[in-house]
Formats: sequence, C-alpha cells, structure tokens
Amino acid sequence: MALAIHESAHAYYMWRVGIPIERAGLGFPVRPMFTWRPKFLPFPVTFSWLLIGAYVQPTAAGGEQIKQLPHKERSLIYGGGVIWNLITGAAAGLIWLIFSLIKDGLTPNTRGWITLGLLGGILVLTLLFKRFIAAYVFPVLGTLALVYLIFFFLPEALSIPGDPGGSGGDGVVGPVGIVQVGSTLTALLERIWFFAILSINLAILNMLPMMPLDGGRIINIPIERKFGQRAAKIHTTLTGIPILLLIIYAIFGDFARLFS
Repeated sequence: MALAIHESAHAYYMWRVGIPIERAGLGFPVRPMFTWRPKFLPFPVTFSWLLIGAYVQPTAAGGEQIKQLPHKERSLIYGGGVIWNLITGAAAGLIWLIFSLIKDGLTPNTRGWITLGLLGGILVLTLLFKRFIAAYVFPVLGTLALVYLIFFFLPEALSIPGDPGGSGGDGVVGPVGIVQVGSTLTALLERIWFFAILSINLAILNMLPMMPLDGGRIINIPIERKFGQRAAKIHTTLTGIPILLLIIYAIFGDFARLFS
C-alpha cells in the first residue's frame, strides 16, 4: 500500500501537467514480470517478483518536459510520493494513537499531545504548502537524514549480524524482514501503526539527496543547470553506488532469512 500510494502520487502529478507516462510498476524491474493493461489507465502496470521499490516511468518526451518545468512544479512531481507517504503515514499514526487511547480509556499526557500536534501539523502543512516543501524543505531534511544515517545509523546497523532465523528486526532488512516483523502483528491497530511507520520511513528514505531516489532527482536538475551535465553525472554516480550497495546488502539478508 505504501509503495502503491507513493507511485500513484508521482503518476497523478505527472498527469496534472500533461506528462505522458510509458509504464509504471511495483518491484524492481527484473524479469520475469507480470504486465497488466487496465482499460482505465493509458499505460501498462508491471509487477515484479523482486518487491524492492516501485516506479513510474515517463516517455522520453515526457522526461524532457519534466526538465523544462519550473523548479517547484518539477519538485512536486519528484516529491509527490514523499508528500503522500507523509500524509498517509501521519493520518494512520493519528488513527492509531486516538483509538489506542479510546480503547484503554486514557487521555493524552504531555508527550501524547505533542505527538498528536506533530502528526496533525505534518498533515496540514504538507497539504497546504506541498510545492514549497517539495522544492526547498525536502532537500534540507534529506541532507540532515543523510548525515544521521552516515554517522549514527549505518555504523550500528551494519555491525549487527541480523539473525536469519529471527524476527528480521536486526540491522537493515528488505521485504522479507519487513514481512516477518509485520506477520507478528495480529491486532488491527498494530497493523495501522506498522503501516504508519513504514510510510514515514519510506518518505524519509526517498528524501535522501541520492540518485535515483526522489530527493536526488529534486536536486539533480538544478545541479546540471548551475554546474553542467558533468557535475550532474558525478552526483548520480557518487550517490547511486551507495544506494545500490545498500539494496544488495538488504537482498543478501533477505535471502539468508528465506533459506534459514
């Protein structure tokens, strides 16, 4: 659901400005893939067995059209998935918190009111100022998240040998680890909470200023316009390789879990 919402937002904001779409899909585009051609969409949708990520691919002409758009409009197309992951994640978090309090007959303490305010604020501000947030706030937040990942999260996560036979909660996990954690949650409220966590984490991941993530795409074209195509290619290479290595690491851990 989180991936489908993310890519549907990209497709919607492309459609709004008339960008032609060649295809969309769930999962990393490697064969074998199942292709669905719904009558209500002007493009095919593919489903891959390797459920890491998703994509909406404009036509070659559409890609050139996106490059010519004003920065805010272009950033909304690239950042639309992040925006709607934040909105749906915050909405799910609010539902979980409110119904958990009602279920237990409790009223929020100070931290609870702060959490409610933060989740509500994310919902309202993201809806009202989505263009400005996508163009100028996401690059800043993405850079801060990248600094945190490099200096605090990754050294600890990569040093933890994930237990293939365990819950999949150690270190960096891929789809198998996520399913293993999610399968331990049986109550509806727990699943709503898990969806909120996944949606917000997917949003934060895609804010990172690294190609081919959304945050990387938001800043790549301004880099090309200011410093030239060579600088944009250097940014793509230097940031794309670590993302590829992280995906390989997650896939390796998932295969270890599958065969344990």
